[in-house]
Amino acid sequence: MKNRWLAANHIKKFSKLPLLNSECVLFDVDGCLVDIRKSYNAAIKKTVDFILKYVATTAPIDSFRLTNLVSDNIILKFRQTGGFNNDVDTSYAICLAELANPHKNVTNAREFLNKVAANSDEHGIISVEKYLMSLTSSTIIKNLKELLDYPAPAGKRSVIATVFDEFFYGPELFKKLHNLEPRFYFGKPLIENDRLVITRRTMDHLARRFGGNLAVVSGRSKLAAEYSLQPILDTLKQESSVFLEDERREYAKPNPYGIMKAMKSMGT
Repeated sequence: MKNRWLAANHIKKFSKLPLLNSECVLFDVDGCLVDIRKSYNAAIKKTVDFILKYVATTAPIDSFRLTNLVSDNIILKFRQTGGFNNDVDTSYAICLAELANPHKNVTNAREFLNKVAANSDEHGIISVEKYLMSLTSSTIIKNLKELLDYPAPAGKRSVIATVFDEFFYGPELFKKLHNLEPRFYFGKPLIENDRLVITRRTMDHLARRFGGNLAVVSGRSKLAAEYSLQPILDTLKQESSVFLEDERREYAKPNPYGIMKAMKSMGT
């Protein structure tokens, strides 16, 4: 009841705001329309644990098998740099950092990852690689990059992208997305833990106020967006929505490509 009252009060206040000549509303999905702490965040955590446990044994350096290494706070620090809108990028950066500079306990490892994030910027994994090369041999970083083989498509070369997608999508959706059988994970899809946080009532109100010009510009795939936004999907202009995982990598956020494409499609 309290949540309903808060939502109604929000709408009432919003309806009094000036339009400021706005013609459309573009939503991000992750962390905006959908609470992803138990889905995408969990996929990062499980992917890092998996890579450090099973893949790191073939690394050209000694590594320690840490578990439960990644916290929500560490993920947030990487996202706040502006260069980690892709959660596989975040998984790769964390794995690369820990393999390049391994630790014997989680506390020290987390302190180091916070330092790596603090020295990263909007250039994402490139800034992480550059920072790590300032701390250790460039040959070690080169060998680790070859081991992780990223960025590369899931299911083909990159084990880290494959593991991430298998955890997040689960066996059925992974096969649908990549037309490949899963190899590492056959359990419950983490995408099922997505929680829609905007109400249908709010979306209907916005649709009326902006003449139906509502769309999303998201770093997730169209398949993942449709799965988690199903209750409000018909309020969005799907033909104007942009799913950056399905676009060329150079168009990813913070590139304004997605916003410009969506606005052009709606003529706004």
